[in-house]
Amino acid sequence: MMKWLACFLTLVYSAAIARPVLGCDVYDKRTPDSSCVVMKVDGRQGAWFDLKTADGIRLLKLEYPQLKQAIKDYERLQALRDYQVKQYQDAWALSLDISNSLLDEQAVYVKQARLARQARDDAVAELNAWYRSPVLWAGGGVVITLGVGALVAYGLGKF
Repeated sequence: MMKWLACFLTLVYSAAIARPVLGCDVYDKRTPDSSCVVMKVDGRQGAWFDLKTADGIRLLKLEYPQLKQAIKDYERLQALRDYQVKQYQDAWALSLDISNSLLDEQAVYVKQARLARQARDDAVAELNAWYRSPVLWAGGGVVITLGVGALVAYGLGKF
């Protein structure tokens, strides 16, 4: 973009200087309204301008170095901005990599947590199984004890 701006400003400057020269009247065909005239003065051929046009050309000539410097400054600024954009893109890519690795780690932790929760649920289910009930064992113990006592008593002939 800076090269385009440099070309544009050079074209504007060239057009501002060349336009009056190309539009100059020859000395023999000059009119009172002519802003520049091509003629010889002291044996030197040249384009001679009225004061307003000459002042405009002088101002353009004075501004030209400033415009060249501005173009260089803009090119340096553009290079700095390009560098900054590259740094931001690299930082963004790095943050995406870090985020993806953290998400992958989190997925592993979630899977481990699900497995641990399932193991806990299985252990609780095992502890609460019907054959582990204290009421069952106490009742069974009473029945077995009474049954064995009855058999022993029957065997001893007390019935």
